[in-house]
Amino acid sequence: MTDEKQVIVFESAEIVELELAKSLLDKAGIPCALRGGSATAYLTAALGAAFGGVQTIVVAPGDEERAVAVLEAAWGARDAEG
Repeated sequence: MTDEKQVIVFESAEIVELELAKSLLDKAGIPCALRGGSATAYLTAALGAAFGGVQTIVVAPGDEERAVAVLEAAWGARDAEG
């Protein structure tokens, strides 16, 4: 996934949720990336909200609608951003 303009479709401080969401998008053939702003993003997510570890999953703008639909099917509209 390139660093061109991307949109946030999911955010969480829970590494299990992040990995599951990324897995669902990967399985659906939607390129996505975990973003946290630094090389320690994965560790911060693993440590969770106690350390301010909210991370995001981003996709290309053209994939946003499909990505949100995949995530809403798994969690409902409450957790899918878009």
